[in-house]
Amino acid sequence: MNSAQRVLRRTITSCPHVKLRSRDNRSSVSNEVTHAKIIPRSFREIPEPKSLPLLGTALEYSPLKKFDPSYLGEHWVKRHEQLGPIYKENIIPGVTEYIVYSSSPQDTEHMLRQEGECPIRDPLGPLLKVREQMGEHRGLTNANGKEWKRIRKIINQHFLKNSVVWKVADDHYKVALDFVEYIKNNLDSNNEVPDFDKVLNRWAFESTGVFALDTRLGALEQNISPKLQEMIHHNEIMFKSMGKLLYGLPYWKYWNTKELQRLYEGHKGQIQAARYHMVRILDECRTMNKDSKFTNLESILHSSKLLKEEKLMLMTEFLVAGIDTTSNAVAFLLYALATNPEKQEILRKEIYELAESGRITGKDLSNAKYLQACIKETQRMYPFVSSSSRRYPEDIVLSGHVVPAGTHVLNTSNMVNSRNPKYFDEPDTFLPERWLRNRSVKERQGQRFVMSGPFGLGVRMCPGRKFSMQELQMAVTAILQNFHIEYHHKSIKVAFRLVSFPSEKPQFKFIPLEESEKWALKTDAQSYYVGNNGNIQSDSEVPQDETDTEVPQKRSYALK
Repeated sequence: MNSAQRVLRRTITSCPHVKLRSRDNRSSVSNEVTHAKIIPRSFREIPEPKSLPLLGTALEYSPLKKFDPSYLGEHWVKRHEQLGPIYKENIIPGVTEYIVYSSSPQDTEHMLRQEGECPIRDPLGPLLKVREQMGEHRGLTNANGKEWKRIRKIINQHFLKNSVVWKVADDHYKVALDFVEYIKNNLDSNNEVPDFDKVLNRWAFESTGVFALDTRLGALEQNISPKLQEMIHHNEIMFKSMGKLLYGLPYWKYWNTKELQRLYEGHKGQIQAARYHMVRILDECRTMNKDSKFTNLESILHSSKLLKEEKLMLMTEFLVAGIDTTSNAVAFLLYALATNPEKQEILRKEIYELAESGRITGKDLSNAKYLQACIKETQRMYPFVSSSSRRYPEDIVLSGHVVPAGTHVLNTSNMVNSRNPKYFDEPDTFLPERWLRNRSVKERQGQRFVMSGPFGLGVRMCPGRKFSMQELQMAVTAILQNFHIEYHHKSIKVAFRLVSFPSEKPQFKFIPLEESEKWALKTDAQSYYVGNNGNIQSDSEVPQDETDTEVPQKRSYALK
């Protein structure tokens, strides 16, 4: 059996729909493969774009060709249209390496099946470099192998149980109500909030601080503290610099560029803020009553299975990961609802039904079918992340080609397939109902791998995804309870830095609901019914569970 046949046999026998043969009959797989002449093609045969001697394709990523790294996703779409569902590219031969770009659902599923317990993902190179320069721990984001598995196992215990997430639902809703009050108090003559993108970031800081720092930061106050302004500023620098460094030519690998220096300063400020709060929380724990119960974060900080430097970097990553991702997700969802007012009204009715008791819980949100469908449709049209990176310890067959072990593979399905009519009817139409239709298990499973999703797939899915979704749901729920949303500016599309962001400033018009409208909605909610029999494709692999009866009291602390 040659090497290609061995790879194909491993591919076939790893498929969940193919039963393994007995030891005595395994050789027949090879015989069947040979007989059918189904032999995967070589790595050399994977399509690649035309390149120049020595320069490769580097000019295409330079200012000479007016390349904008913010729209790298559009570049991938064009590449796939020219070369097919899989292609490879080495931007500067001899300097960079080949990257394989794959977008087909079959490849996405196969990549997931071949991951194993410790999927290998390339570190965020610029971020890893500045952490090494500072002498800090690489962090969970940049870890692989046994180190990643050990840390992730501890984090999963504290992040993936619904009961843990629902404990902070009241705090998230209070933040959402404060957000609404901020909007009411800062509307201009056009019923818009000036620099609303920055206000969204302030809301995200406040909401993320609830679980990432165990505190209310005071980010939604009219006048925020200089220390908090500094935190927000450092976060903006970090995300902008990371986008330029990751998606531009990698000069930072060889020189200490100005952009790398900016990233260093921004991330240094983030780590200092996390260290400040880590010390604060541990000091507060020393004065706690013996009968008091640790909060989720306090339990992590007291874990004997984590090193002090690991705890610090985890706190930093909890905070950093929850800001841009969640604030931009809210911006895209509000844009989708503002430009589709009939869908906004359907969702508003469901929200009033949800809030009939006057209090919205985390468990209530899990039953908000239309809200979940709106979020999934927004994620489809405006992907929150552009791609998913992997390396495999053994050869893997993708789109009929053997990809050698250790090759950098980038799954681009989020960008390439999100508006592809091959996979979605009316792909440019915001249609939440597509996720509410009764579909067979086979149909749901088939569509599951069309995109890799906002949080990735498999065991390396974002550990904080449930907190992020709860924040988003609470914010949009509170806004729709109080405002009609409109948008009257240039059309928004997806742009990227470390995560996606709106290509235009998300300036919305917030028209306060009249009391008569609220009363009518409450009356309609008593008999309102939407999609309760629909089947929504879920990104969560953790079943819902009951909330704990004892909830640790959160200590409020505004940054001075």
